Amino acid sequence: MGPRKIFVYPSGRLSSFHEKTVIEDVLDELNADDVFYDIGANFGRYACTIGVVKPDVQVVAIEPHPKNFEILQSNFKRNRINADTLECALSKQSGKMRLQEEDHPARHNLTTSGNEGVLVDVKTGDEIIEENLSPKPDVIKIDVEGAEFDVLKGLERTLSRGVCRVVYIELHPFALGRFETTTEEIESFLFEKGFSVDSIHQRKVTGPHDDEEQEQIFLKATRESSR
Repeated sequence: MGPRKIFVYPSGRLSSFHEKTVIEDVLDELNADDVFYDIGANFGRYACTIGVVKPDVQVVAIEPHPKNFEILQSNFKRNRINADTLECALSKQSGKMRLQEEDHPARHNLTTSGNEGVLVDVKTGDEIIEENLSPKPDVIKIDVEGAEFDVLKGLERTLSRGVCRVVYIELHPFALGRFETTTEEIESFLFEKGFSVDSIHQRKVTGPHDDEEQEQIFLKATRESSR
């Protein structure tokens, strides 16, 4: 019996995967019985890969967009993965926010103003853990189109307790400005929590007006766990 397919799009087609080196790194870091958070799981490329390759890891997939969430659950079912799923966004405070829909479903993003987009539930990471909606994470991946720092601030108590040992963050240079933050602020926050931070993947991306390029990076923050 061959390996099960990892479905990403509704048709079952895998998109081109420029983050192969990142997911290989994530797989190397995960141990049996770890808890892995996929924050901004989208259709489940990371979560499904880990669920298939590392079945002893508990996967928690968090995705706010209703259609993406439906496909995410379907992908878990197709691949026979027993994962926890939460249909919400993570941020620095709980409530409701608008999710701006883009042409590419991987680019949907929380809006900081306006009334357009899908209204979604928002929770903090600390809240879902303290309310027993999810176990404490050992490894986290965050890809939320500019709102990464808000996610980290909503996990501040959890990160301060020393259980989580690795955080992967995809930083979108054109999106960070919407949330009035910078890569340097994110790195400083992680340093204060006891992490060392490295860039493990970079690629050039074109801005929203197709007239400029910036470097999109994946940060890896690591420290020894106190678990």
